[in-house]
Amino acid sequence: TGGSMTVNGDMAPGAVSNDMICVVNINGGTLAVTNGTEDAELRIEYGTLNLVSGTATVDRLTMTNSQSLMTVELRGTGTNDFAHITANGNVDIGGALTVTMNGYTAMPGDTWTIVSGAGTRTGVFTTTDLPADLDVVYKSNGFDIAFPAGTFFFFQ
Repeated sequence: TGGSMTVNGDMAPGAVSNDMICVVNINGGTLAVTNGTEDAELRIEYGTLNLVSGTATVDRLTMTNSQSLMTVELRGTGTNDFAHITANGNVDIGGALTVTMNGYTAMPGDTWTIVSGAGTRTGVFTTTDLPADLDVVYKSNGFDIAFPAGTFFFFQ
């Protein structure tokens, strides 16, 4: 929690294996997965990427396996109330997305840019679990979570 971590090149516990389960938590601070001379990739294929707050900068983001899970916690609309990933290149997504609200009630027009890239986004999440009234908004370079401005709700 807090602090920063920079990965230049590969960060792997040995040989790549389909049996390897990983969890990457971003809860405050920064995570940088970049390499100035070649693409460095944050690849979550059989594990979980937990986004709470803070920022991550990666050369590429790949989460295309059905066994990958991205969890996003929204605590408000301020800069430190959610996490954001910036990709210097392409974003490839798939698998599952789970979004939770923590101490904040979303309002019509609220938007959270969760992933954006300088390249293109390919794929969509195969399953999503979102609070009522929130949608995934796929963009050409990433995706947002949004409470559409035209949505109405009633107070009793």
